[in-house]
Amino acid sequence: GLFILAMISILWIIKTKNVNEFRLAVILICIVFAIKTNINDCGSRK
Repeated sequence: GLFILAMISILWIIKTKNVNEFRLAVILICIVFAIKTNINDCGSRK
């Protein structure tokens, strides 16, 4: 599920080529990953 979400997000980033949307997508993936893994600090998971 998370891998599919990441792939969709990457394709979306490639289509938009918008830096602000890219940052938003990265934050969104980070939050979702943190929730799925029960880790609040996603910065340590990069």
